[in-house]
Amino acid sequence: MIVVIVGGVAAYYATRPPAPTPTPTPTPTPTHAIVGQVNIGLEQSLTGALGPIGEEVLWGAMLAESQINSQGGIYLANGPNGPGNYTINVIPQDDQSNPSNGPTATSTLITSDHAAIVITTPASTVAIADIRTIQQYDEPSIFLCSSPLATRTSNLTNFDTSKSMIFHYQPTGIQYGEWAAEFLHQYASQINPSGPLRVVYIGQQTEYGQDYLWGFEYTINQSGWQNQIQIVGVEWYPFGSTQFQDTLTKAAAASPNVLVLGTWPSEQAALSQQAATMPDLKGVVMGPATGIVDDKSYYSIGQDAVGTFMSTNFPEYAWTSNATINAKWAAFRSAYLALSGQQTGLLGASGYDAVWVAAYALKDAGTTQNTAVINALATMSPPPQLVVLVKPGANGALFNSYHEVSLQPLELETFWNSTSSSIYTQVVWPSQFATASPQFNLFP
Repeated sequence: MIVVIVGGVAAYYATRPPAPTPTPTPTPTPTHAIVGQVNIGLEQSLTGALGPIGEEVLWGAMLAESQINSQGGIYLANGPNGPGNYTINVIPQDDQSNPSNGPTATSTLITSDHAAIVITTPASTVAIADIRTIQQYDEPSIFLCSSPLATRTSNLTNFDTSKSMIFHYQPTGIQYGEWAAEFLHQYASQINPSGPLRVVYIGQQTEYGQDYLWGFEYTINQSGWQNQIQIVGVEWYPFGSTQFQDTLTKAAAASPNVLVLGTWPSEQAALSQQAATMPDLKGVVMGPATGIVDDKSYYSIGQDAVGTFMSTNFPEYAWTSNATINAKWAAFRSAYLALSGQQTGLLGASGYDAVWVAAYALKDAGTTQNTAVINALATMSPPPQLVVLVKPGANGALFNSYHEVSLQPLELETFWNSTSSSIYTQVVWPSQFATASPQFNLFP
């Protein structure tokens, strides 16, 4: 039996359960007069190769801005114009998907737009290039990239105190790898009752792919699971690849019963179809690789997607077994669709959440002064509006000692609806959120 774990999710849900009807939340009457406006900077990849990514984040940020302002903004006890309510103004600056442009866009937000907080792009190479500018101005910042280098030292095991003004809301690279290890360890005896799991990792030759593998290996070693999970091969491919025959042939030669994949959906579609033609990989079921991009081309491969396991903390279509979470997701998905005209996954949710985090930090600080805002970010509790699933620390704080959010993992599996001839996804892990049990032998 071969099982495939891929990092993240963006799967088509053709026959999903009906969305729960959320209870409308009344708009409160502001208790203080609106006396000013506070700018929140959005350094994003709005054009270029990663333009669709930045656009999705921007729509989420605009939705949060609209909701916050419709409630009267945020109260600042020591705001620039004195005590009172301040509306927020999200100002985007485009880095054109280019790391060389990121620092300029960030500097413009800080020096010209006077942003009280800057939210940076999910593109790791661009966001990491922004760090020096953010350090120069000691600017409170929320990072949405996957790279742990947003707040960690180069060895990835320590917090970098020179980055104390940065708070990492989507540290997915390492955490996806951690979740894959935890999931496989829990179900190892079901996947291979006769011995340890033989794992081949296939990942894109990018920082994301490397971080995923680092988190996977680190969790196995730190947890002492080497006898249950054995990595018998690692195969890299160039970002954006569509030909995987050689990679899959090498993977099959290692006789794995598990493939762990650090891929993106457009890559995953081609990889899935090519794997389906290989007898040595029967039992593999492929799916979209990350929650970063929703590539509709993947859905056309049909049954070749069935049985794939996908990690996420905000699925695009699936639901949990928790009615409260589902109601919040339904309200967000509906509002995002109404505003943007499109469905969203993790990226839109991240942009939405980041603006709410920024707003609550400013409210807690009571001022736009950098040091006070940084301290507020370091100690704040998760805002109740967050749609991404997070796990607060022992002290209830949103950010941990790495200035990272500990994300709540969800493992989804792709199934086949024979009536509609389409795929759909269900949460299968962890049990408190699952709507189905995982199955490990569904590959056609």
